[in-house]
Amino acid sequence: MNLLSNTEKKLLPRELDKPGESADDALRKVMAELEQRARELAAINRIAMIINQSLKLNEILQALCRELPQIFPVRNAGIGLLSDDKKSLEIVAFHSVVPAEKSAMGLILPIELNSHTQQVIDARHTLVIQDAQTDLRTQSIAEVSRQRGTKAIMVVPLLTRGDAIGTIGLPAKDPTYVFTKEEIELAETIASHIAATVDNSRLHAQVTSALGAAEQDLEIGRQIQSGFFPEQLPEIPGWELAVHFEAARQVSGDFYDVFQLENSPLTAFIIADVCDKGVGAALFMVLTRSLLRAFSAMQSPAEEIAARLQNAIQWTSNYIAETHGRSNMFATVFSAILDPASNILYYVNAGHEPPVILDSAGNIRNRLNPTGPAAGLFPDMDFLVERIELQEGDILFGYTDGVIDAQSPEGLSFNEERLLSNIAAPWTSIFSMVFELHIELHRHMGGRKQYDDITFISLRRIPSGATTRHAVCRPAHLRYLPEIREFVAAAGNRYDLSPDDIFALKLAADEVCTNIIEHGYPAGEPGLVSIFLDLDGDTARLTISDDGVNYPPEQAAQPDLDADWQARPVGGLGIYFVKKLMDNISYRRIDQGFNQMVLEKKIERRT
Repeated sequence: MNLLSNTEKKLLPRELDKPGESADDALRKVMAELEQRARELAAINRIAMIINQSLKLNEILQALCRELPQIFPVRNAGIGLLSDDKKSLEIVAFHSVVPAEKSAMGLILPIELNSHTQQVIDARHTLVIQDAQTDLRTQSIAEVSRQRGTKAIMVVPLLTRGDAIGTIGLPAKDPTYVFTKEEIELAETIASHIAATVDNSRLHAQVTSALGAAEQDLEIGRQIQSGFFPEQLPEIPGWELAVHFEAARQVSGDFYDVFQLENSPLTAFIIADVCDKGVGAALFMVLTRSLLRAFSAMQSPAEEIAARLQNAIQWTSNYIAETHGRSNMFATVFSAILDPASNILYYVNAGHEPPVILDSAGNIRNRLNPTGPAAGLFPDMDFLVERIELQEGDILFGYTDGVIDAQSPEGLSFNEERLLSNIAAPWTSIFSMVFELHIELHRHMGGRKQYDDITFISLRRIPSGATTRHAVCRPAHLRYLPEIREFVAAAGNRYDLSPDDIFALKLAADEVCTNIIEHGYPAGEPGLVSIFLDLDGDTARLTISDDGVNYPPEQAAQPDLDADWQARPVGGLGIYFVKKLMDNISYRRIDQGFNQMVLEKKIERRT
C-alpha cells in the first residue's frame, strides 16, 4: 500500500475543479481520503506485528480475530479453514465485541450446505451480503443470523498460490451498514497476509511430519555439503565476482569453488556438474571438489600456472577412474586459474558447458569450448590447458546444464539461445547480471518444480575508473514492484548491509516507485523505472530514475501529524515517510526528459 501514491492523484488541479464541487469540499474529501489511508497503513502494520509475534498458528489467528473488529465496523470476526477434502469449513478462530455472544470456535460448516461459503471458495472473490437473514445464499445460517441480529456480512477468501484455503467472516455491527470499496480492498489485503501465514505454517508442519530418519540424514548431508561451498568469495583488486546456486534437492551434484592459491596472487575458479542426482551425486561432488583443492595445494608455487592447472585436473580424474571406476560416476568440470598481474585466465574445460566471454559492450566475444573429456571416465586422459586474456570490462560467465534445461509449465526448456540473449548486455555489475538471470529463469519456470541444480558463476575485469553499481530496469507497472523489492534486498545483502537498513531501503524504494508508476504516466502510458544501489563509504545510495512527468516530490510540505485533519496541510505524507526512513533525499529533472531521485542512508555493516 502506498499513501503518497493514492493521495497525490487526488491533489492534481483537475480533481479540485469538478463541476458542482467547491475547492473546500474537494479538499475535505482529499483529507478524508488521506485520513483513511493513514488508518489503513496503521492497520496493516498491526496485522504484520501480530503475525510476527508468535510461531503458533492458533495464537496468531485468535489474535488477528481480536484485531479485526478494531479495524472494521463489525460485531465479530471468524476465521475458517477448509478441511483436507474441501468438504467442510472449521472455524478455528473467533472473537466478538459483544461479551454475551456465543463463540463459534470449533463450528464445522459443510460446504455443500452453505452456498455463500461455496461461492467464495469457488470464485475466490470477496462476497458481501446485505441481508443474511433473507438471502438464499445464507439460508443455512439464517436462523443464527436472526438470533444474533446479523444482516450485512462480508466473507473474504483466504487465497494462497491461486487456491482458497478458507474464509474470514465479518458481520457488520450495524445491520444496515454497507461495506465500502476501500474496506473490501483492505480486508483482502489483510486476508492475503493471513493466508500466507496459514500456508507457511502448514507447509512447515507437513515438512516436519514427513521427516523420518532418512530425511534427517539428508538434512545432515546438506549441512555438511554446504560447508564445502565458500562462505565468502575472495576479493581480487580490479575484479568482480558473483555466483548463484539453487539445489533441486536437499543435496546437490553441482558445485562451484573460488579460492586463492596458497602463497600466490593466483585465484582458482571451478564450476562442475556431477552426473546423476541424489545422495550418490552429492558424495561424488564432495570427493571431486576435495581432490581438486588438495591437488591444487600440493604443487609448488613456482610451478608454471598451466602445469599446476593440468596436474590438478589430471590427478583428480585419474584418482576417480582408478579408485571409483565401478561406480560409473564422472563430472564435467570447468577449472581455471586467473593471473591478475597479466589478466590471463588459464583454463581446462573437461566436457563442461562452454563458458561465455562478453566484452564491455555486452557482445559475446568467445566461447571456452571443451579441451578434454569429462573427469573420471577413464585413467590417463588428456586435458589441454588453454589461455585467454581478459580485457577491461570483459565478463566470464560459466553455468551448469540445469540453467538451459530449466522447464516451463508447458515443458519448454530455457535453452542456450535464451540464456545468451539474456546475458548479452553492457552490465553495470555482474551482480546485476546474475540477479536478472535468476529472475528470468524463475519467470520461465512459472512455479514449476526445479528438476536440476542451477549454478552459474561470473568474473568481470572492472574497467579503469568505473564504479560498480548494482542496477535493474523495469516497466512502470505495479506487477514489477516485487522484483524491485527483491533486487533492493539482494543488492543490500551483496553489500553486507544490516537487515534494518535493507528493510528501510526496500520500503523507500517501494514508496517512490509506486508513486512514479501511478502518477508519472497519465492514461497508463508505457514507461521505465531504473533503480541503482551503490555504496559511498558508510552511505548507501539508492538512485531511482524514470521517464515520466516532472513532479519534484521533495518539495512537498511536511505534514503535521498531530494536527486535526481539517487543519493539516494537504500532501506530503508519503514523502514524509521516505524522509523519515532516509538520511537525505534529492531530486532533479534531467534535460533528456528524465526524473532522478537519490535516497541516501547511513548504513551499518553486519558484524
